[in-house]
Amino acid sequence: MEKNAPDKGHQAVYTFMQTDKMHRKLCEKKIGSLGIHRSQHIMLMVLSHFDRGVTQKELSAELKISAAAAAVSLRKLEAAGFIERASSGGDKRCNEVKITEKGEEIVRKSKEIFESIDSVMTMGVSEAELDTFIGIVGKMEANLLTKIREAENEKVE
Repeated sequence: MEKNAPDKGHQAVYTFMQTDKMHRKLCEKKIGSLGIHRSQHIMLMVLSHFDRGVTQKELSAELKISAAAAAVSLRKLEAAGFIERASSGGDKRCNEVKITEKGEEIVRKSKEIFESIDSVMTMGVSEAELDTFIGIVGKMEANLLTKIREAENEKVE
């Protein structure tokens, strides 16, 4: 191996990170064309998975964000007509959030965008190659998860 040549592991991680950045950039560009910000989009996608209205507290927990951060996005989504909020069970302090038809339309268009991007990314890649890739990335994810758990369990002295 040449003295300054990166090792294969570093090269693989770098390539993976660059591909992730390009994927994110293209997704944000396409989703942005729908007139919605990334954080609001994520919130709509999560809401679309519920078959009932959810409380702001449940939504905050699902997204792992503060209630205040959720409230800001929800205000913007409501103003744009993507969601509606109503008091839950007669308690005016507890709002239930539901996605509107306009919000559902954004979700449908988003799914089409993601499917299109996925198709472009995997063009010319065989099923066997995809299986190998999924296995390798799964191992990398498990390695990182182990290190995260170890770091969380380390005692600060």
